[in-house]
Amino acid sequence: MAADPVVALMSIRPRFAQAILEGVKLVELRRVPLKRPITHVVIYETAPTAAIVGVFGVGNVVERTPRAVWDKYNGTSGLTKREFDAYFTGKHLAIAIEVGEATRLSEAVRLSDLSIRRPPQSFMYLPLPLAERFLKETRSHGNWRRSASLEAGADPCS
Repeated sequence: MAADPVVALMSIRPRFAQAILEGVKLVELRRVPLKRPITHVVIYETAPTAAIVGVFGVGNVVERTPRAVWDKYNGTSGLTKREFDAYFTGKHLAIAIEVGEATRLSEAVRLSDLSIRRPPQSFMYLPLPLAERFLKETRSHGNWRRSASLEAGADPCS
């Protein structure tokens, strides 16, 4: 029997949310480590959209130094080196979440429709009933699309 999915709702700027859904952005970067292993990310696209627009499956989650993460994933995060360095200034740890299959929802969902008062600053874990709602909805559309994969089987940041 498979374990229940662990789904994080992540606030992602429109530029990056769209790049994930278009299969261009292959890794989502974070400065705060996840305390639980996640299977999927529900994408909350920040203002001006301010709604949930899609879901992606999670490949590896890698926690390394910013330099090691840049060396492994540069060109796949949607950030220039200058933007990357600014984002991780003062941090000793960078988190890279590999983007797997991604799908765009047929209709954006407002957080208020889910009784969520405000978007997470970085991320929040969704309760299982909400997580299953998004996973079921995206699968039912039959439009799961595999994003271009990172080096299959490679040891992250080796």
